Amino acid sequence: MSMSRRDVLIKRWPRPLRWQYYRSLLPDVSITMCPSCFQMFHSEEYELLVLQHNCCPYCRRSIDEPN
Repeated sequence: MSMSRRDVLIKRWPRPLRWQYYRSLLPDVSITMCPSCFQMFHSEEYELLVLQHNCCPYCRRSIDEPN
């Protein structure tokens, strides 16, 4: 509760699974999470791959598709 929101990443799994919380140990490194598969990436790498392929590099779901 006392940590900053930008230092904590939350994987919001659907029920009955529980949410998972991760703390960023390197605050200078920006992290992005795929909204479909919740896989985490360095933001710069994720943006580059999404621009090149228009999909998540892990689950291959199109970024334009609704969840």
